[in-house]
Amino acid sequence: MKALPTPAWLASAPWLHEPSGLKVAACESQGENAVDLMAALYLATRHHDVALNLRCLDDQRNAQVATSLATALAGDGTEVVIGHFGAVTALAAASVYDRHPLLFLAPGCSDPRLCSRNGPGRHALRLFGNDDEQADCLLAGIAPGSSVSIYAQRGNYGYRLGKAIHQRLSVHAATASISFLRPGERLGNRLRGDSQCILIAGACEFAEYVASRLPLGHGQQVLFSDDCRLDSAARLKLPVPAAVAALACDLTQPGQAQFADLLERAASLTGRRPGPYFLPSYLACHALCMAIRGQPGASAQALRAHMLGQRIASPYGMLGFDPAGNLQGHRWVLNRVPTHKATAHAACAV
Repeated sequence: MKALPTPAWLASAPWLHEPSGLKVAACESQGENAVDLMAALYLATRHHDVALNLRCLDDQRNAQVATSLATALAGDGTEVVIGHFGAVTALAAASVYDRHPLLFLAPGCSDPRLCSRNGPGRHALRLFGNDDEQADCLLAGIAPGSSVSIYAQRGNYGYRLGKAIHQRLSVHAATASISFLRPGERLGNRLRGDSQCILIAGACEFAEYVASRLPLGHGQQVLFSDDCRLDSAARLKLPVPAAVAALACDLTQPGQAQFADLLERAASLTGRRPGPYFLPSYLACHALCMAIRGQPGASAQALRAHMLGQRIASPYGMLGFDPAGNLQGHRWVLNRVPTHKATAHAACAV
């Protein structure tokens, strides 16, 4: 198992390296999302005064690596896994965790197959929306009868999301085309400039790559899936209206000051603004800490049962779970990309 590089503030936190603590693994590919997950663990456990025996491991955003990693964790006494933000890694790892009593907290996977009747995730809790909901949100932003061009990223959630939207557009749009692309792929003449709506589904880097090369003009609009954050879309300075699908998140309401303060503390730790998966990761860690304090020494499955009954106040609404472990209480919205400098906080633009 390949360990993730750990910041000094995490390595020097004694309560996260307690041999007698609950054995927890944080699994994600190396990068800012992994650091945000570490910050969420640091801040939640410190707030709740909970000690863990924590390891941070690299799933390399690869299904085969995630499967091997999950198999090793299932055999070494690990009780809880948090992370695997990518759909390919989350689904692969969850299939292993299903065969063992490991609690899997998924704060970034939006693939509807996780925690579904026929998919993996019998021991999982999803702390994020799913892409069937996101598809509804994106479709609501397309005027009936519009011509639509979809550009979907191969190899990640964008492929499935784009395909599902294309199938549903058969009764929603006059004409709809779809192209499956990879980041950095030579586009040639594959980008159409004549559709009234352009929909881009995939990672932030993919969305920026495609959108920056589109021949856009009057009467068109661009819709982005959630991985293209609002601040990233604003930096493109597109000449047409654009919007990004996101979980509705409001830090201005009464009672949300604690989360605004939390974002500042996370920024102090990491040296930058937290990214879009910090708050869902924190809520996952917060819910786990409440379960540990409510049932000290409980098994992973007892902790999951406790979490299923929780009500979690958050900027996304009052959250809970259905019996399968899917998040409830949130909603998807289309955030309009401002024509001036983006003012939305990246950590809330998910």
